[in-house]
Amino acid sequence: MIHVNPDTAMVTDEDDPAAIACPVNLENGVLSASLRATDLATFNAQALAAKLLTQGEDGRLRSARGVSMARIGAVELADGVLDERYHANIWLNRAVVERGEWMGWALLWAIQGAALDHVNAQEDGVALGGIELIDPGTIRSPRNVSL
Repeated sequence: MIHVNPDTAMVTDEDDPAAIACPVNLENGVLSASLRATDLATFNAQALAAKLLTQGEDGRLRSARGVSMARIGAVELADGVLDERYHANIWLNRAVVERGEWMGWALLWAIQGAALDHVNAQEDGVALGGIELIDPGTIRSPRNVSL
């Protein structure tokens, strides 16, 4: 979880009175986030709107330049139950983070999003438009991590 001051468009301390908590991680200049959508179509639509995906002339969707994406899909939970929602993890490289475009969608989710109503384990995050933005640090058994 990081904190962003929307007035200065800067990452800040949680003690900043204007700070808004955003359920993403920022480490060594790389931003990571875990997303869960109601379905693949919702994920693709929201990822296109957030400029995490681009659509080529051939109609195919691709990760935007500087964005790495692990499309996970449905996951089996520790208790053997299948969570059929669409899961994905994203990483934005230093150049993308420095441009600050991520702050728009991260702040939108943080400000307008609702608390998660169906969590797996101890997850913390927000939901908006069929997408859940989950603090990667609260996922007890992540499906993949960046080394």
